[in-house]
Amino acid sequence: MDLFRALAIARIGLGLATLFNTLEMYKTLSRVVDTTIAIPFIESLPAPTEAGVWLVTGLGAVAGLALTVGWYARPAAVLATVVSAWIFLWDQQTYSSHRTLALLLIAMLCFTACDRVWALRPRTEGRTATWAPLLMLTQLSVCYLFAGLSKVNSVFLTGRQFDHWLWLDLPAELDMALA
Repeated sequence: MDLFRALAIARIGLGLATLFNTLEMYKTLSRVVDTTIAIPFIESLPAPTEAGVWLVTGLGAVAGLALTVGWYARPAAVLATVVSAWIFLWDQQTYSSHRTLALLLIAMLCFTACDRVWALRPRTEGRTATWAPLLMLTQLSVCYLFAGLSKVNSVFLTGRQFDHWLWLDLPAELDMALA
């Protein structure tokens, strides 16, 4: 698979992640607006308001959709990065590690020609910074390496955690094989 197809797959996946993360953050930020339980990351930022939450949700949805279909992909990646960073800074309750990983990968996507193939508005020229795809690959590899290493322990390898995580009641042997 060539580099531009791999970047297009990353663009589409990160665009969908932006859509889902933005909609999930709408629920969290709506609860912050409706209650007095706000935990701002930076006190000097304005508190979330209903109109502000709708604006950020709309911008995030537009950026995610534009990334997914490849319409002005680089500006959409910049917008998605800014919106995600704003959401993180707005309230500490919006933090999660998978959103942080998506934010970092989308920020790196800004420096690539991710819209050369499989895009509504394909870019015919332009260069991809060679460090950006390599850094994205390295980031994901490190993430999966440590996720795998953290599961190599006697508690996880017994498979008992699947009793709580899965809806199906599987035999203990199958749980252990899954682990």
